[in-house]
Amino acid sequence: MAETPELLRRWLSNAHPIGPAVRSDWALADLLARQITAADAPIIALGASAVSFAHTLIRNGIPPAKVALVEHGSELSAAFRQRYPETRILWSPAVALASTSPFDGEKAGAIVSVLPLRHLPVGEALVTLNAAFGQIREGGAFYQVTSGPHCPVQGDLLDRLRLDACEVDATDADDVPFTLYRLTRKTAMKGLRLLDGR
Repeated sequence: MAETPELLRRWLSNAHPIGPAVRSDWALADLLARQITAADAPIIALGASAVSFAHTLIRNGIPPAKVALVEHGSELSAAFRQRYPETRILWSPAVALASTSPFDGEKAGAIVSVLPLRHLPVGEALVTLNAAFGQIREGGAFYQVTSGPHCPVQGDLLDRLRLDACEVDATDADDVPFTLYRLTRKTAMKGLRLLDGR
């Protein structure tokens, strides 16, 4: 396992073609760690940067058994599994969350993602987000990283899924601006009447 840290450093020093690039200074992973605590466990990480996020979360006290990675599979995730064998790894696209429970039915308190949601076809983004929120417990949140200037989820998609989105943090990693958004389900308000002045 001695080669694992070097493999992590080598991967983090290069931009990844899927989603925003993550650099070796861990600035982006630390940005997430400021928002997520052990109280949010279990936690699911989606996308190409899932390993760097998971490493930071574990480093900050979240048990490896309470962290799941969902990605297509890579040399890095295999090495990460060697280092943290208790971690759950699903080598599949994020939409697999619609039919798979990483924690045997236990819902996650948070999902972190660098999936390029704003650039996906609307139908694919819709299915992906719907599958993800199916794994989040009440009061939990979906954290989405973006390097773009706007919310990474289109407004009409937020409306269709009844989601609220707000910017919660930002950082510059190697002069690349990253912004973190938190997405949550809107609370159902039964029996609410809108005042229309009549």
